[in-house]
Order: sequence, then structure tokens, then C-alpha cells
Amino acid sequence: MIDQLELRRVNTPISLYFGLAEGRTADLEVVAEAAIAWVAALRELAFVVDPSVQLVVEIVDGDRGSLWLNTVLTFFERKLEKIERGSSKYPRLHALARALALIVITTPIAMTVESIWSSVTSDNPGVELSPEERELLARDIARALQPNVAKSQRRQFFQAVEKDSQITEVGVSSVPDTRPAFVVPRGIYQKYLLTPEVDEIEEKSRKWSETWEVTLVSPVLENAERSWRFRREGMPEFGAVMKDREFLAAIERAEVHEELRQGIKMTVTLTFKDKFENGVWVTKERSVVEVIKPQLHRARLPL
Repeated sequence: MIDQLELRRVNTPISLYFGLAEGRTADLEVVAEAAIAWVAALRELAFVVDPSVQLVVEIVDGDRGSLWLNTVLTFFERKLEKIERGSSKYPRLHALARALALIVITTPIAMTVESIWSSVTSDNPGVELSPEERELLARDIARALQPNVAKSQRRQFFQAVEKDSQITEVGVSSVPDTRPAFVVPRGIYQKYLLTPEVDEIEEKSRKWSETWEVTLVSPVLENAERSWRFRREGMPEFGAVMKDREFLAAIERAEVHEELRQGIKMTVTLTFKDKFENGVWVTKERSVVEVIKPQLHRARLPL
């Protein structure tokens, strides 16, 4: 029955990574203190995302080489069966486990839902989420990214790591024995510890750029700054205003090395404008400022 409740149990392996100076070993008391704070932060984040979720973290073993703590994050979730019905893997919960593990070690002011999406899917390119799962996960991440959520536990994590000068970077990975795609270097720890409280933040807007591989969903084939639709692996479909004037002019002159249509692959540089609202950064505007691929036909100059 659609209104039937079910209890789901999902195990997700996550490795907490401590990068060490060459030939050095870590202070295991420091590592233990950091691990305790990390687990406490994970539980607090999970509760804020959804109070019906219970999270159990089991530390399986560790590797003294570069120092990995291999853990298993187990989610117990009671939800309506109609969401993810027929799935035995519950991909949203696996992705959520990776997202929360990553959020603990990142500076809240520096991360957005988009950047967490990117980091979570980078070492799991095959993750497949339904539109409903993507919407739920994006909402989960936004809740977890509120700067005051689990703030004391996250500070405790970095305060612990800061004590051992042999630890040069920290990160999390769902791929065993593989250096995480996203790591926080030692020089950033102090910046995190000095992060102001939400009511002290004076900056209410910000602008940042990234280059993404995307799939074109719907173009606007005219020389005008209009919103195009794109899709990126592991992310919900999104719109961005096409502001690459050279590319727009090339469309008008039929100078693009591709017949623009739905489904083509593109490499674009996007600019994001965010506003700080209700304790979290919200993206208000996305713009394509440069189209890297497909390339343009260049007119050959006469000899």
C-alpha cells in the first residue's frame, strides 16, 4: 500500500582520511579526538536533515600509512513507501551519507548545494537518482549546510586536527584507499576556526565561477541573453542565462562546430551569484560566461 511505512537500513562505507607529512606518523590520541567530533557532527547533521533518521557510525579499522579510518555509516529511515519503491539500494541515502561526511570537514561559508553535489558525485559517477530523489537530496544538503548546524562539533574536529602538525590535510572518501577528490589543507583549518557566527556575517552576497561538463537540455537559438536549460551528472536540471556574446554571435552566423540540439555535451564556465538567507547560501543567478565546447568555426584570414 502506498501509505504503508517501512524501515529502511542502508550501510555506506566512508573513509575519514588524514594526510600525513612524508615519513611521519600521526598522534593517535589526536586522531581519536577528531574522529569522535566527526561522528558527533554527523549525527547532529543527520538529525537536522530529518529527525526521523537514525545514524549509527561504526569504525571498522585504520591504516597507519597515510592514516585512514574506515567506517560504516548506517542510516535507519522510516518514510512513505512510494518514494524509492522497488529500490533495494536507496541511492539517495547513500549519497546523503557521503554529503554529510563531506560537510563536516568543509567551511560552511565556502560550500553550496551545487559544490557539494559536485564533490559527492565525483568519486561515484554512476550514481543514479530519480527526479524525486534528487529533489529530496538537494533539500537535505541545503538543511545540512546551514552554518550553525553542528558548528561546535565541527570546530572540535578542526581544533583536534590542529594539534598535530604532522597532519597536513583531511578528507573523506567512499572509495577505499583512494585519496579523496576534495581535501582540506592544513592552512585552511585556522580559517574555519575563525569563521564568525551567522549574526556576525556582514557579507550577504557573493559571486563565484566553475567550469562544468554539462548536457544541453534546451537552447535558445537567437543572439540574446536568454536562459538555457542544462543537466549535469548527479544534479537536478538547471537553468543558466547564456552570456557568452561571442558564442551567441557565432550561432547567428552558423559558426558553431555542432548542430545545437537537445542532448549534446558541452563544457561551459558558469558564474553563480548567491545570497545569504535564513542561515544558508542560496544561489539566485547562474550565467554561462564562456562556452569552451563546442568550439567555434574561425574564419580563415586571407593570405
